[in-house]
Amino acid sequence: MDHCNDGLPTYNSSPYHAMPLEKARNDGGASYAHGSRLADFSALGLAHLTPQHPSHPPSAPETPRGRLYGEESSRVLKDIAAMRTTKMLTELCMEVKQISRDINFIKTELAKLNIHGAGPESQEDNFPIMLPLTNEEKFDETEAALREEAVRRKMITRLALVGGTNSENMIRRMLSAAMTNSLACIFNWVGKGEKRAFKDTLIKDCMFAAARQFDRRLTELTFRVGVQKWLRYAPERNGGVPRKK
Repeated sequence: MDHCNDGLPTYNSSPYHAMPLEKARNDGGASYAHGSRLADFSALGLAHLTPQHPSHPPSAPETPRGRLYGEESSRVLKDIAAMRTTKMLTELCMEVKQISRDINFIKTELAKLNIHGAGPESQEDNFPIMLPLTNEEKFDETEAALREEAVRRKMITRLALVGGTNSENMIRRMLSAAMTNSLACIFNWVGKGEKRAFKDTLIKDCMFAAARQFDRRLTELTFRVGVQKWLRYAPERNGGVPRKK
């Protein structure tokens, strides 16, 4: 307690005002402390250095290592795509070259046979084998003629001209063009029973060579299955009793 100039007692109110302020500081806790720091930074003209609130942490900056990793991943993906594209183009070029060789071969053989503008008589002179073969005697004569390489090449070219929608269709078309159903009835693939073996004939070799020109991926197994199926149903096509399925 103090005394004023006139002798009356006076009271210092500072402790009473300080107590609520101190209590507010204690009650406010972290919020009060954070507000005080903000006021201090503002008073010093350093508002731009004000600490961020804990609930809003700053985003991590992109590091050089992260950028390098992203660029490396992108480069690897581009390299893989380029390798696959190159492989596809290489395979396509090989297919185109093979087709070009086949076309040139057929053109050469057609020129030798003089098919363009040639009548039936001139075709028969160049290739005297008349197709389809109708009986066993003509078949044996054809087999004898096919022992000569020049005749075999002409037969391959003749059969290749038959064509088809796919290799299986072409096999059926070649067989139909080469022999009648009545002649086909005396054959099966291996010569089982009383029938002759078609697998040992030269005309079979010519058919396979012609089919391979049409489809380079054709295998002997696929060709054999196609021929076996066609020969199996020859009696039915020739007017016989239908086979049981």
